[in-house]
Amino acid sequence: MKKNNNVYYGFIGKEKDNIDVFRKKKLGNIFSNFLDKKIVFMKQIHSDNIEIVDQRDEYDRTDAMITTRKNVVLTGTFADCAPIYFYVKNKDIVALAHSGWRGSKLGIAIKVIDKLISKFDLKAEDIFVIIGPCISLDNYEVKKDFLVNFDSRYFVYIKDKIYFDLKRYNYDIISSVIPKENISIDSRCTFEDESLHSYRRDKQTSGRNIAFIYTE
Repeated sequence: MKKNNNVYYGFIGKEKDNIDVFRKKKLGNIFSNFLDKKIVFMKQIHSDNIEIVDQRDEYDRTDAMITTRKNVVLTGTFADCAPIYFYVKNKDIVALAHSGWRGSKLGIAIKVIDKLISKFDLKAEDIFVIIGPCISLDNYEVKKDFLVNFDSRYFVYIKDKIYFDLKRYNYDIISSVIPKENISIDSRCTFEDESLHSYRRDKQTSGRNIAFIYTE
């Protein structure tokens, strides 16, 4: 878990039996800090659907959530897609987005930023963004028919293989709106880091990592 002013966020991998406690909605078993907090879940579908959290603790068909309430923990599950965290310094405004290639193509990160600005009367420079661990360029092999989805600068060709840079794409679209000094990148690759779950690496036996963010 990391802390920045009043904001707490993290990315939980294999160090805990996390997917089981996640499904049972007992994240307090992972961090005692969660025992007195409301934990909110989203059922992700690789969309650009964004919810502003109300009294519910679970959101269907959702890939990003926003809250302005203290001690409300936004959570999502990840196995190679990018978790993107958003926060506003010294305010109780945080968001979490699930951005795989489909969500990235749909611009979910930019849509979260747009909603933060429009709903809460913010400026772009008020918002800070962290791109969390996800699959790296070196391990994200794609087929030729995938090339139509993104500009050519996000692909690398090595011999007869093609690789896609998910993290760079998200950084570029976010930095087109948010000042670069407000953006942080976690360099870990879910495929390479054995302490993290990766669907590309482990296929059907893969578990899920849990991303979370909240204020208190």
